[in-house]
Amino acid sequence: MTSIVTPLLISKTENINGHEGTLVVKDSLVTIIWEMNNRMFMIRAQTEKDTAIKVAEGVKYIN
Repeated sequence: MTSIVTPLLISKTENINGHEGTLVVKDSLVTIIWEMNNRMFMIRAQTEKDTAIKVAEGVKYIN
């Protein structure tokens, strides 16, 4: 797991349904980016980190 921490920024690797993603928290903005089925997904919200992860885990790819 890789983590970067500065006074206003936290970046770390997060598992999203078996896919490696990047979670970035800057001030009150949470961003999660991950790849699934050759598609890139991004969630960005002003919420708690755990809530954003739950939203990302709820994403289902439908072909």
